[in-house]
Amino acid sequence: MTGLKEQIDQLVRIAGDAYGLSPSQIRSRWRGHEVVMARFMIWHFMHRRGMTSQAIGREFDRHHTDVLYGLKRLKERIPLDKQLRTAFEAVKEQTNGTWH
Repeated sequence: MTGLKEQIDQLVRIAGDAYGLSPSQIRSRWRGHEVVMARFMIWHFMHRRGMTSQAIGREFDRHHTDVLYGLKRLKERIPLDKQLRTAFEAVKEQTNGTWH
């Protein structure tokens, strides 16, 4: 069984693959649209798994309110953005139930 850190790293890789991004790009301070949406998606799956916004923020070197904003923004955007919805479903499928 893998530890939480390894599972988070795997989730970051899967989400990065969906957007053509490297893990270092996702964990960077860069705020490009694709990076932000991938990051928000990762935070969603981590939060669904029971991680607090504080714990997620620590993992990504962000304030917990940034995480809360990202969770809200993703929820608002999924119904409106087909590309985001497609990427979200691909990540969800590739995680094989580990993160949802």
